[in-house]
Amino acid sequence: MNLIVMPLQTSLQLSAKCGQTMLNSPYPNNRPTIMQDPNQTPEQQRNFWIGNGLLAAALLMLFFMDTLSQMLGMGAVALWMIFAAAGVYFIMKK
Repeated sequence: MNLIVMPLQTSLQLSAKCGQTMLNSPYPNNRPTIMQDPNQTPEQQRNFWIGNGLLAAALLMLFFMDTLSQMLGMGAVALWMIFAAAGVYFIMKK
């Protein structure tokens, strides 16, 4: 019985704490977005969107990987890895 009640009490306490912190949230409607984040500089926003663009290009490359591999051989996989790595780098860059 204690094994079931204890996690339930803990989760209720955590949800009460989460509700408390959301009351003092700096975001309207308590929903942060990338454009409203007060800690984001314009350079960080630019890097975020560059990274998303590179990852979108890498996704498109996966859809056409058969054609690309016929044209570029193993270079298509290397090019895809470069696009994916660069996209993750720009998203994680501070």
